[in-house]
Amino acid sequence: MKKRVGFDNRGVVLILMLMVSVITAAGCGKKDAQDSDAVGSDDVTTVIYEKMTYDGLTVTVTDSAGRTVDVPYDPEHIACLYATTGHMVTMLDRGKNIVAVNNGLKRDKLLNQLEPAIEDAALTVVSGQINIESLLEKDVTLAFIPLDIYADKRQVEQLETLGMPYVVVDYQSISEQLEAVECIGQIVGNEEEATRYREFYDEVITLLGERLEI
Repeated sequence: MKKRVGFDNRGVVLILMLMVSVITAAGCGKKDAQDSDAVGSDDVTTVIYEKMTYDGLTVTVTDSAGRTVDVPYDPEHIACLYATTGHMVTMLDRGKNIVAVNNGLKRDKLLNQLEPAIEDAALTVVSGQINIESLLEKDVTLAFIPLDIYADKRQVEQLETLGMPYVVVDYQSISEQLEAVECIGQIVGNEEEATRYREFYDEVITLLGERLEI
């Protein structure tokens, strides 16, 4: 008999939350990307900050935008500016490293109970706009950003001028979500947990198929 992949109650809740997010992502992802043209008007003043430097270990990954980048390995201070990445980072046992979030994570009461660090994290995205000062105050090592922010050239230019490493995360299907989890697992140094998630996901899909006789 095949041994089932085991998770504690906290892990199962996080996995179920991620599974549900695949359904909602398919419906709203394209709209978010289209709306990004309205983000970042010419009225906003661009402030130049001192460029960040990083001397630690790095890892090479390919993100959801197709960018192959070197980013800090096992970053100490993480900004989850796409709500689902907060679930992923927490599931991969690095929730305590989250220091900056978007409003979606602040409103997620269940996740806040599972990971108190999110409640204490700074709200750094309001109305689709990144608060650079807030990221600097939290000494962010790496930011996970959604596709709509990446589509906003002004905001990306600010991040790149600052020298802040960032990874674009987006998915519209189960396979893309699994790739995102594995990418983040590679970054935070917990590929084993990311693999366990994939195995558990496969088990659930197989079980549903058997029960529904698909």
